[in-house]
Amino acid sequence: MPAPLHHRLHPTTTDPPNPATVTASPPPVYAHRTTICAYKMSSSQFNAGQARGETQEKTEQWMESAKNTANKAHDKAFDAAGKTQEEAHRSKEETTGFLQQTGEQVAHMAQGAIDGVKNTLGMGDKK
Repeated sequence: MPAPLHHRLHPTTTDPPNPATVTASPPPVYAHRTTICAYKMSSSQFNAGQARGETQEKTEQWMESAKNTANKAHDKAFDAAGKTQEEAHRSKEETTGFLQQTGEQVAHMAQGAIDGVKNTLGMGDKK
């Protein structure tokens, strides 16, 4: 009786060699399995390399996108700061002008008050 199929595919050391089955059986499938394993390993390595390349490309795209976003944010902040600085300068000029006018008005009022007191006391300019 020939050895069971699983024994022929995976001979063990406990099974005694049977000359009838050794010469009559097809060549061992190990070479085929080795080829399949090598193909699978090669295919896996190729897939891993391809995935790595795709991942690297995606990472580079994300980095470029992040740089562009950061540059746009920087430009907007710079523009906003420039506008704020211009508004502050304009506001300062307006405030300075307002204070100058107010100071002149106060000086005129004070001069008017002094003139009024002088006239009341008879010390005003007599023409």
